[in-house]
Amino acid sequence: MPAEWPCPTCGRKTLLEKAQLTEAFPFCSSRCRLRDFGRWIDGGFVVPGSELGDGEDIDAPMDPPRAARA
Repeated sequence: MPAEWPCPTCGRKTLLEKAQLTEAFPFCSSRCRLRDFGRWIDGGFVVPGSELGDGEDIDAPMDPPRAARA
């Protein structure tokens, strides 16, 4: 039996070989891809982590990487 891939947005199953050929992969359609993007923009999905405090700046430079040890 050929492998099927469920769309992460609507759950519609598509043959994996066919799904990988679409520009919308891993979604079944551009519509589902845009719905997913909209959820991220609206805050429906979040990456876990602590919130920034009032004095913290998201654009502040990070510590420079340490030099590789020989």
